[in-house]
This record gives sequence, structure tokens and C-alpha cells, in this order.
Amino acid sequence: MNPLMATNYSLPPEFILEEDEVDLSLPTIMPPPIIASINPKDKKITVKAFKLELNSYSDNYRIGETISFSIKSEQDCYLTVLNKGTTGKTTVLFPNAFHPDNYIKANAMLLLPSESLMPVDALYISRPDNSITKYETIIAICRKSKKPLFTEPYQFDDYNFRTFSASEDWSEQTTTVDEHQEVRSKIRFTAKNAL
Repeated sequence: MNPLMATNYSLPPEFILEEDEVDLSLPTIMPPPIIASINPKDKKITVKAFKLELNSYSDNYRIGETISFSIKSEQDCYLTVLNKGTTGKTTVLFPNAFHPDNYIKANAMLLLPSESLMPVDALYISRPDNSITKYETIIAICRKSKKPLFTEPYQFDDYNFRTFSASEDWSEQTTTVDEHQEVRSKIRFTAKNAL
């Protein structure tokens, strides 16, 4: 007899009682709770928001002075810069007829006004008689998406800068993008009387 061959053994009768039922079925295994979908199309990708710095060289400007400020984005993006003036009108400073491409590189400092981006005298403090506030507000909006900010395209053939009247709300004419695809920064200047 080969010692490696298995031998059949039976339990003595005292180990098995007739009234005991022996359950020989496999245990039921409950599936784990669903934590995430395994379908890549269903995954939500969290994108970290990026910073947009908007800095001015002064908080106060005299009427007639040129406003100067700098913009720097933490990531490559498509930049739009608006100026809401003392009369309530909002002008799109960038992009413009002199620089229609609004793509900027990450960490590159953009200075406005700049001779290469717009005429030097294009951005200055004013307070005409029909002013409704003493403030000039600069709003910078950067999008990682190339989707235009406004629903209506620019028509630089007709004018150098796009302007919204005081009665128009420019924010109502903007398109939407996914969360973390857009950042905004704002600064406000006081338009002081000239000396």
C-alpha cells in the first residue's frame, strides 16, 4: 500500500447525533458597499482651483492719471479684463483690437496698460458730470477653457474695445464653464479730484 495515498475515515457513531442537522452549504457572502464606480466615464475628476493675482501700484488715483496694474495667473489660461468706470459703463480692456489673443502663460506678469497691448493713454481715471460713483473697478477673469467669456463674439472691426452701457449687466451675457475652470480677481480704485 502506498503511504501517500489518501485513506477514507469515518467518524465513530457517537460523534454524530441524529437530531443534529449538519449544514454543508457555503456561507452567503454579501458584496461590499459600492464606494466608486469602476466605469471611467462616471468618475468625477477634482481639479484644483488656481490663483489669479491682480495688483495695483496705488489704491487712489487723481482724475486724469493713468491706472497701472499687473496680472499673473498660476496656470495657463484665457484672460479677460474689464473696467467698470465711474459712469457705470463696463469696458473690456483685454482682449482688444490691439491684442485680440487673450491666451496668457502661467506665472508670466502682464502689465496694463502696455504699449504692446493697448495705447498707453487708453486707461485713465475720469469722473465726468454723469458719474454715479467715485470708484473705478478692474475685474480680471481667467479661464482654463478656451470657451469665450461672452455669448456674443467680439467685433473689433467696428471698435477697439467692447463696452457695455451703464444699464447693461455684463455678467448676464457671460457663458458658463465647469467648476474650477475659471477664477476671478477684482480691485477698486478711488477716483480723487485732481490737484
